[in-house]
Amino acid sequence: MNKAQGAEPQRKGLVGIQDGKVVLRAEPDALPPKLTPGPHVVLRVNGQVVEETVAVKPDDEVTVEAVQEAPTKDIHIQIAQDGSSAVALIQRRPGIAWAINDAPFAAHVTVNVRPAGQLPPPPVSVEDVLEALAKAGVVYGIDRAAIEELVAQEALECRAVVAKGRPPTPPVDGRVEPYRREQESSQPAADMREEALKIDLLDRGEIESVNPGDIVAVWIDPQPGQDGVDVKGQPVPARKPRSPQLRLGSGVEKQPDSPYIVAVRTGRPMVKETFVDVVPTFDVRGDVNVSTGHIEFAGNINVQRNVEESLRVRAGGSVVIGGMVFRKAEVLAGGSVTARGVVGGRIEAGGNASIYGPLIDALRRLEPLLEKAVENLRRIVPVLEADGAQERLGPVFKALLERHFPETGAIAQEIGKQLVQHKELIEPELLARLAQVVKLLAGRGPLQVKGLADVTSVLGVVQSLPLELDSRIEDADVRVDYLQNAEIACGGKVILRGRACFNSKIVARNGFEAPNATVRGGSITVTHGSVIAREIGSPSAALTEIIVGPEGSIKAEMIYPNVRCVVGQRQYRVDSPKRHLVLHLDRETGELRF
Repeated sequence: MNKAQGAEPQRKGLVGIQDGKVVLRAEPDALPPKLTPGPHVVLRVNGQVVEETVAVKPDDEVTVEAVQEAPTKDIHIQIAQDGSSAVALIQRRPGIAWAINDAPFAAHVTVNVRPAGQLPPPPVSVEDVLEALAKAGVVYGIDRAAIEELVAQEALECRAVVAKGRPPTPPVDGRVEPYRREQESSQPAADMREEALKIDLLDRGEIESVNPGDIVAVWIDPQPGQDGVDVKGQPVPARKPRSPQLRLGSGVEKQPDSPYIVAVRTGRPMVKETFVDVVPTFDVRGDVNVSTGHIEFAGNINVQRNVEESLRVRAGGSVVIGGMVFRKAEVLAGGSVTARGVVGGRIEAGGNASIYGPLIDALRRLEPLLEKAVENLRRIVPVLEADGAQERLGPVFKALLERHFPETGAIAQEIGKQLVQHKELIEPELLARLAQVVKLLAGRGPLQVKGLADVTSVLGVVQSLPLELDSRIEDADVRVDYLQNAEIACGGKVILRGRACFNSKIVARNGFEAPNATVRGGSITVTHGSVIAREIGSPSAALTEIIVGPEGSIKAEMIYPNVRCVVGQRQYRVDSPKRHLVLHLDRETGELRF
């Protein structure tokens, strides 16, 4: 075996890391050990930084150093797409302190590190954020207070809106707005409390309506908006105002040089988008019942079907009922009324016809009685004066009425009941004059007469009032097919198109026309016109009363016994069936003629 084959292998040198320093163990002739720098390690050999594996010799100056991971801070500015705002996002990260790990001696050592602690994140100042905003081009609406609050936060990541632009001021679009009326009550508080206790569950309030001249809507002219500014200082254009076309119906008109749109007729205001009108008719598409409640409207009302029991329909104009008016139901209209039939219900057409009509009738019945009483009193007064007994005029007048004109007291009481019932609806001046009549003629009133002038003054009131009351009744007709237990009052005619009128009370100013109908029971009072019917009364002698004014007449193809006919101040009670009867006053003699 030769010498080369028997030689010992060359020994390797060793290297280790102790207390962060490189330590070599190598003989001069030994193979040099190797060092490899790991992450976060700076390896220097003889002052030179070595980044890869290197062999180190005993005479080399070798050092290792841990590279610290420094803390960081970042400021990001996020601008909204429309430039309306800017958000500052602050992100801070703490640093890491590294230390060199010790390593045992070996021919090859990789120098590694270990965490040795955390380095606090750096602070962010207001100036840092302002600088970031400037770099992002944000120059408008910077909120320094928001920035100060943001940088004071200790969170590693935080954000806040630090700048806001000025949005454009919206334009005023051209439009129509309904006119709002303030509802103010002049009713005393005590009365309002009392009224609050009187609850009608069917009363839903009057349907909104307007009269000619009332403001319905207001036209708002378009006006431009004001441009805004974004956070970069650039203008933000305002939207152009919309200018739609105003459309007006036939029920309204726009005042010149004024924003107001006013009604030219009575009805329900309608404002829909840019269309304005006043609809004269309110339609009920079905019955008036508990679901609809009472219907009250200043214009015309159309009811497709019936007015159910105890319901009320009140209109400032005319009313058309497609069906029936049932028990205790009321239809009150300022204009005419048309219905298929009335069973136990009440219709009033022409406003106050039901109030003034009976009063006119009562006053006209009272007038001739009081005229005759005054004639008698004129003959009595001189006798009393001659005897020096003027103080007895009151008792004498009372005795005169009771003995010769007993109806005067009953008629006066009838008028008094009307006044009590309708005192809120009668004009105060008329109410006072009517009360004067009642006070003198009813009860012990005649005893208060001191002189003839007291009675003649009341006679003048009785003579003049019928014309005044009559002038206040609107000329409005009632057209109906069937009447039973009904109450009808109108300022025009009652026109019965069907065949029956049973046990109904009718007061009409201008006439009652039922050429194909039978009138059986009840009463008909006409102040100015005539009564025309096919039959009046019944074979069983049902009491029926027909009253017309002195210019009127009563016409019937058949009239049965127990029908009381009054024409002017003349009365006639039918005692046997009569055909083709025409009853009127002779213009010359004032007597009844057939």
